[in-house]
Amino acid sequence: MGLSDNIQEGQNPFSKAHLPNNNEPKDSGNANNTIEPTSPTWQQGTMLKLKLLWEKLSHSPLFGTLLLCSKNNYIDASIEFGTLLVWATMPFWLGGLVHYAVSVKPNKDLCDLIVGTFRNGELLVFVISVVTPTLYLVNKPDQEKSFPHALFLSTIVIVIIVVSAVMFSLQKSGVTLLDVDFIFQLSVILTISGLTLRYLALVYHRYRMPVPNEKQMRQGQKNFVDEFAAHRGVENG
Repeated sequence: MGLSDNIQEGQNPFSKAHLPNNNEPKDSGNANNTIEPTSPTWQQGTMLKLKLLWEKLSHSPLFGTLLLCSKNNYIDASIEFGTLLVWATMPFWLGGLVHYAVSVKPNKDLCDLIVGTFRNGELLVFVISVVTPTLYLVNKPDQEKSFPHALFLSTIVIVIIVVSAVMFSLQKSGVTLLDVDFIFQLSVILTISGLTLRYLALVYHRYRMPVPNEKQMRQGQKNFVDEFAAHRGVENG
């Protein structure tokens, strides 16, 4: 079983609860007073170092909070992100399939045909549409926790949107002296960055959402029943 399977949301796996017990009997017959790698003292020192490293990494910008997210946060975000990716990229892979089906060239290549569907600036429009909803997730109110790294994440997203819009305008403006290959390579980098930020936003959004418990769910049912009964009472009255 991996380490991540034992991590609860917001819990450091190297916390005090995971450290060895200092009250365990020690071997007093060691005349050289050396610390064996399997001794409780050595294990405690190692776990303490790992705990400090874990806490330091969890406060790193942009990616640190990933260490505090639960396994369910990753699973739910991955499912939504995968579905989003399939539908959002449909114009590219479906367009490539259509071009492949109607082409009679003997040396046709499906990958080249798919890439050809986004070589003229289409990726720049795609990345704008992908990262823009991230700003909504970051600033969505009425959540139990504040959005992690909200300012840093929003700033990067806005920079990607502005750069993509400017590059797309240049490519469609009809400028003769234009490095098309550079714009294409930049669009690929911006797309990868945008998709990464969108996935981060989905994970962090689930991390900050309150986890409903049985009492809250039952309270919601009770409120509905009470409101329905009161409404029926008004009608009968």
